[in-house]
Amino acid sequence: MAVFRGGFTLEAAEAVAGGAVGPQVRGALSALVDKSLVNAIPQPDGTTRFALLESIREFALERLDAGGESRGAKERHAEYFLGLARRADPLLRGPEQDGWAARLTSDQDNFRAALEWAIDTGDLTRAAALGWELHWFWYGYGHNREGREWLARIFSSAGGLPDRERGRVLAAAGVLAWSLGEHGEADRWLDEAVQLLREARDAEALAPALHYFGHVLDLVRGDQRAALAAFEESVAFFRTIGDPWGVSFSSNCSGLALAGLGELDRAVARMEEAHAGYQRLGERRMLAWGWADLGTVLSDHGDLDRAKRYLQDSVSVLRTAGTSVRRMWAVAELGDIAVRQQDHARALPFYKEYLILARELGSRPEIALAIGDIGVVAWLLGRAYEAARLIAAAERLHQTLDARDAKGAPSGGAPSKRRQFHQQTADEIRGALGAGFDAAWREGDTAKLDEIVEDALAFEPDRRGQAERRPEEGPLSPREREVAALIAQGLSNREIARTLLIGHRTVATHVQGILNKLGLDRRAQIAAWAVARGLHVPAF
Repeated sequence: MAVFRGGFTLEAAEAVAGGAVGPQVRGALSALVDKSLVNAIPQPDGTTRFALLESIREFALERLDAGGESRGAKERHAEYFLGLARRADPLLRGPEQDGWAARLTSDQDNFRAALEWAIDTGDLTRAAALGWELHWFWYGYGHNREGREWLARIFSSAGGLPDRERGRVLAAAGVLAWSLGEHGEADRWLDEAVQLLREARDAEALAPALHYFGHVLDLVRGDQRAALAAFEESVAFFRTIGDPWGVSFSSNCSGLALAGLGELDRAVARMEEAHAGYQRLGERRMLAWGWADLGTVLSDHGDLDRAKRYLQDSVSVLRTAGTSVRRMWAVAELGDIAVRQQDHARALPFYKEYLILARELGSRPEIALAIGDIGVVAWLLGRAYEAARLIAAAERLHQTLDARDAKGAPSGGAPSKRRQFHQQTADEIRGALGAGFDAAWREGDTAKLDEIVEDALAFEPDRRGQAERRPEEGPLSPREREVAALIAQGLSNREIARTLLIGHRTVATHVQGILNKLGLDRRAQIAAWAVARGLHVPAF
């Protein structure tokens, strides 16, 4: 039991104990629970998970090592969790998906331990198999960054992999990289994956790999015809292996490619056919993904009201399932529609949700786009100085990411158009602010990313006479001015944190930033500066 991390089930304990010892585990566990050496934790589905006290676990690990039993126990542990991932993977695509996703989430620490052991001991084939079986869970349930890092470790480890296993790992890493906006890596990895899997005649893995590569061909290389061919070939492979879920999965994206080629009627028909397939399978989550895709297609072709209905239905389902890239893209599209319909204040909560999800997923390209989107809304609401500052910060992050992309692959498709729109908006703001634009741009360009994200999430339309920030108000951000005003009222850092609903360490960072920007030395000087300018905290 010491080899488990983050708890375990009775089934797992019996499997890892192995041999003749397995049947004795139930009694041993009951005795340990009675002695309060193991915690028994009831689960929502009626099962029980167990967890050793950490001090007991460490002692037991030492005993395993001393007795030469550690390797065997860890190998059985890794094999059990590989089997669990294999059992769960197809069940994440159907009516039982929520229960299986919850089970995999509960065992994430055990999957990490199994991956770490397999990589460290050079058992890369087992590590590759586990990474492949987990990649859909990582992709669909908001663990994109972690999954991408594990898979990169596997194919970069010394010793290498057979071509089939390398192709699978590259395909899985490629789709996760694509979902995070790392388009250069996605292009390279998926291109190689498709070649390796073709040569290995691995139809089971080639079907999804072609689907993933279709997105790269469409959104990174801008070749919709090649993308359509990849999606259609993926459909054919899914049919060959008898996977109706996969047929709907790739047919939906064939519709996306057809829409990109201007064939709207064929695109909508193809996507609706795919959605009917999901409904027959009881696949509610993927149906919501499909609604988001169809909403985006209709939005691109100007049918904003129908688009909004599909996207809203999609988001209402996806919000119940936590963080995902599809939910992130859907709320961004809803923000875009609100802007196009001149409902600028309505766009703001969608873009904020977009930013929150991008941050949770660890997608820095999407973080940059979301900050820029909020900057556009600030401009449309008459807040030019704040708009310039946010768009400047977004552009700085884009430039940093461009410099780090070894291949220099463009963002492609919709993302590059979003960035261009932000740049065009910045030109409009320059004309409105005149000489004040440079100060605002410089402030955003040099700000720390965490500070800008916080300010973007804190941005609100004018309330109760809250005025547009002017350059003469000084170099402080909106949040810093609030902190300065509260300092002038005599509040401590902890009191300010409670008032603004932020952490007290964040307040301390803001106070130091204010001192640095204003060239001051003491808190009392901040209070005097705030009083002299009549700063106050807006009423909410």
